[in-house]
Amino acid sequence: MSSFPDTVRHLLEEHDKNGDGELDVVEIIHGFEALARERRVKTFLKWLSVGMLVFSVLLLVSVGVLMAYLIDASKETSVDGSSMVVKGSTDVVRTASSEFTVKDGA
Repeated sequence: MSSFPDTVRHLLEEHDKNGDGELDVVEIIHGFEALARERRVKTFLKWLSVGMLVFSVLLLVSVGVLMAYLIDASKETSVDGSSMVVKGSTDVVRTASSEFTVKDGA
């Protein structure tokens, strides 16, 4: 392993379990198994991230829909054609004059 550059030698020394300076077949197999495990973990984390993103989007959409429903449900009136009616009935909303007079500037 001494003929390899330092960056590669460091990686190879991690897999040299018996410390003899050479990689035997078992150590190479263990290295490939570790690589396969890392790839599985990477794939799992990628799908987990996608799943969390989809869940977050669905959660935000559901909160928006729920807010729209609650806002509509809290209204006391609705428009029926060209008339404003009391919600849940056909009674037209009645209004009264709000005129008043002010005496002596007060």
